[in-house]
Amino acid sequence: MPTVKPALLALSAAILAGCAAQPPAGSFAISDLKYGTICGSPGPEICTQTADIALDGKEHCTFNHEVLPCNWYGFSFDYVPKMGGIKIDCDTATDYKTDFGNPEGVIEKEAVGRGYQAQLSGGHFVNPQYTGYFPFEGVHHLTESCSYEGRKLFEFTLNLRYVSAAK
Repeated sequence: MPTVKPALLALSAAILAGCAAQPPAGSFAISDLKYGTICGSPGPEICTQTADIALDGKEHCTFNHEVLPCNWYGFSFDYVPKMGGIKIDCDTATDYKTDFGNPEGVIEKEAVGRGYQAQLSGGHFVNPQYTGYFPFEGVHHLTESCSYEGRKLFEFTLNLRYVSAAK
């Protein structure tokens, strides 16, 4: 069975560096958590709130310097205080082996999970992600969780289902 290859993209919102001190754990809070499919205009945002992601390969992504058919999804939330330099720790776990990476290269091969740190700035965070189009049977599950200073902020599971051949 082919391997589904999600690649975590920490786009500009996640890589902005700040010099501000971290707020105390009790003063940091998120709201309006959304997850589902991504729309790209005017900027990446959740366009359909859903845990069920249909993988049809009608979009394109760059993974390891190669343009591939894929599907975009991800999550977003608002947070306070609206200061830069806040770092959260996130984990992605799958029930299948996959290669994690980005446009520049493969970060980890044949893994079932990976941790990463996201840097927040501006009071709103969007984490676009994608899965390359590789047909498989059944439903694969991808669980995303993030915490701040050891306190879990959220956890959700996406159901990834292959639906038809890419055009």
